[in-house]
Amino acid sequence: MPDAQNSKNCIECTTLKEIMTSFIQSIDVVNFLLKNHHRRVAVIAYALGSAFGLSAQQQRNLVLAASLHDIGALTISERNQLLQMDIENPHPHAILGSLMLSPFSYFKDIAEIIKYHHVHWNGGRAAESNFAQIPIESYLLHLSDRIDILIDADIWIIDQIDVIRDQIITLKGSLFMPEAVKAFVVVANTEKFWLDIDNVQMDALLDKVLFNESNLPMSMDLLDELAFTLSRIIDYRSEFTATHSYGVGVVAHELGRLYGLDEITCRKLKIAGYLHDIGKIAIPTEIVDKPAKLNPAEYNRMKAHVYYSHMILKNIKGLEDICNWASLHHERLDGTG
Repeated sequence: MPDAQNSKNCIECTTLKEIMTSFIQSIDVVNFLLKNHHRRVAVIAYALGSAFGLSAQQQRNLVLAASLHDIGALTISERNQLLQMDIENPHPHAILGSLMLSPFSYFKDIAEIIKYHHVHWNGGRAAESNFAQIPIESYLLHLSDRIDILIDADIWIIDQIDVIRDQIITLKGSLFMPEAVKAFVVVANTEKFWLDIDNVQMDALLDKVLFNESNLPMSMDLLDELAFTLSRIIDYRSEFTATHSYGVGVVAHELGRLYGLDEITCRKLKIAGYLHDIGKIAIPTEIVDKPAKLNPAEYNRMKAHVYYSHMILKNIKGLEDICNWASLHHERLDGTG
């Protein structure tokens, strides 16, 4: 983690929590078919983790993993599939999500949890079949994810408690870890648990799990690492842009150096290059990957990525210049766009 005393290498006023909030917001944007799903799963996971008796560090990892767990679901068809109770072949998006997040050292444990978050308990044989020690948090995340899928948005949540609880119990020992289900049964008996799902905000939840970290300043090195991770999420979405954001960042840094800009500004230019297309996370992959010319409606949808880039980055204090560079990179010199 960044050294609070090393002000020379820190982005003034930018904290880990602010960066995380922006990161999570970007996932909410792309998952328009699962609006608020990550926040809701994170709220459920926090309650299950508390009942399960996780340590503070495990709770932190579980909540952060829950808030990003479907980052590897890139297409509309994949997101539709996530609405099914027992997903057919769910592991590709879990593995891809893990690969996307793993370059960021802060997400090392989180990436591992996400990698296994759809593994079935299978009578305790899951770890054996996957040749790995699966984190307990993965099983809790799997259960939390499926609980939210079972909730019908058209029915008052309290009226669904018995149906959801009974269905989860029938899957104990096969789909879900028995101890995780036991923790769920405990919290399911309180109306507060269910009402929290719709009402607890991500900001408040992050305060609980990042209480020792949320106000730490973000170093330039760590921000560079995170921006590169974000760029991979964008570039992974299309075979045509596999290294585009990285290339733009490297070129922007070198141009800044040749122009005589100071090193901090050059590094900010590189980060802006990494993030300049982050708004494409809100554009369906079917449009981004279309081999033919976009029709007018598709083109209008594609143009909106600049707006989404600004929306994702604008609330991070201290990154105003990076936000402007990244979100205005398609503006023409005459101001007509």
